[in-house]
Amino acid sequence: MFDYDNDGNLDIFFTNGADISSLKKTSPKYWNRLLRNNGDGTFTDVTEKAGLAGTGYDTGVAIGDYNNDGYEDIFVAGVHRNTLYRNNGDGTFTDVTEKTGLAQPDKEYGPLWSVGAAWVDVNSDGLLDLFVINYMSWDVNKEPDCKFNGKPEYCHPKLYKELPNQLFLNNGDGTFTDVSARSGIRSHLGKGMGVGIADYDDDGLPDIFVANDNEPNQLFHNEGNGAFSAVAVENGVAYTENGAAIAGMGADARDVDNDSWPDIFETALVKETMPLFRNLGHGIFQEITRESGFQLATERRIPRAAELDEASGTQEARCVAVRTVMRNQQHAAPLIFGRHRKEQPTIWPQRVKPGGEGMCGAGADDDRVYGIEGSHRSIDVYNRHMPPP
Repeated sequence: MFDYDNDGNLDIFFTNGADISSLKKTSPKYWNRLLRNNGDGTFTDVTEKAGLAGTGYDTGVAIGDYNNDGYEDIFVAGVHRNTLYRNNGDGTFTDVTEKTGLAQPDKEYGPLWSVGAAWVDVNSDGLLDLFVINYMSWDVNKEPDCKFNGKPEYCHPKLYKELPNQLFLNNGDGTFTDVSARSGIRSHLGKGMGVGIADYDDDGLPDIFVANDNEPNQLFHNEGNGAFSAVAVENGVAYTENGAAIAGMGADARDVDNDSWPDIFETALVKETMPLFRNLGHGIFQEITRESGFQLATERRIPRAAELDEASGTQEARCVAVRTVMRNQQHAAPLIFGRHRKEQPTIWPQRVKPGGEGMCGAGADDDRVYGIEGSHRSIDVYNRHMPPP
């Protein structure tokens, strides 16, 4: 969600897939979608007018004003192709991927499968740099033959090779330089699915947490000289408290207990729970999933996304929105968790019904928290005030 036309209303952008064999959007049913907020509780599909239908199999998005012109731009991550759309300020966007230097092929790993990204000023020069999360090596023509009870099944990630993430430095002239190797990022492989950006050790520089799928998580510490060091193991976020590398699906970094240290929330798969790592100070973490209540509430759910968000209102509550699906279900309501600002990090859950009450997120109509839940058939948009803890 972002205000693409600077009218003060939050608009919605969705990525979408493509034909699996060609990785091309061969039909409008595969288009990405930009929904303009009309300001009266309704939205208008302006995808085609904005030039944002897309061309490939797109999986993730990151919003940021990379050229400091006052209009937010869109980076779209995808399978074997990423796209950077520059906001022209007139309701349209231009594909500047080639022009900005973000379309260079990887000579060592070949086509990359990117699932998301984050805009972050890693060197404090006032320009947004780009961190891209890459998943694993995949080729539709070399797909393993995986079955469950004699029927075709999705293959386990262990059957695929991991990839490095990428860091692109903003040159300030509309182009980017790939500094993945010299920064140290490229030497640490994984199967990234989510990213959380925060200054975990309060040294004035943003650090990067990556949730990996069935691989140890990564925490890249910003050394301040253009280099990053991998510190996830020693800082306590590589594995869960029982030593497992879980199927990380998403991540966010916020201060959940108001001690001025950013904590980390990670989503995972069913029976793995969704870990909450509490920052004990200077970037040293302790998992408090069980103590916080997340373990009981999430161990039977499969996440779509995670967001830690501070909601407005007199209760000053902090909430967590977790879009999830139950096993063998196509669509399930999200969970929200909240707590009173001055209490210990104890979580209260509430199941949310599409079209009904309850959700947590950005304020699309200014005075309410706002939520989105989607399936392969439809998208439900709904909102409400925060409930009391």
